Amino acid sequence: MIICDLTHAYTGTSGGIRTYLDAKRRYILEETDHTHALVIPGEADGVERGERRVTYRVKSPGIPRSAPYRAFTRPSVLIGVLGDIAPQVIELHTYYMPVEAWSAYRYRERRAGAATLISIFYHTDFAAAYAGHYTRAALGYYPGAWRRT
Repeated sequence: MIICDLTHAYTGTSGGIRTYLDAKRRYILEETDHTHALVIPGEADGVERGERRVTYRVKSPGIPRSAPYRAFTRPSVLIGVLGDIAPQVIELHTYYMPVEAWSAYRYRERRAGAATLISIFYHTDFAAAYAGHYTRAALGYYPGAWRRT
């Protein structure tokens, strides 16, 4: 089986998500016969292959005020990468980045008759980590704290 992780949140300096994905890859390679694929944004397109592992970097622009993170903006390229990988499982690490989800579902549609499981989850409490911060910054602490109740 080929398991593919597709995420914008894996960089050379990222923390928990990178740690999780590195540990997941190690587990898959050491404890199973499966193959692991990782698709992440990068400064340039590229691919790195190893035994039962592959990492694709898809050229993507930076996310404003969120360096070093980048956002996928080329769904046709993502669909092509997924076609090259041909995973049976795709795990999306956010539901806030529509290009990632749209590309995964489009890939699955094109594989008519072949089962592809798509899992979507998020590692961060978006409301607490982002929305609340910006609401408090714009409206002040007390109006911005409503999301905690």
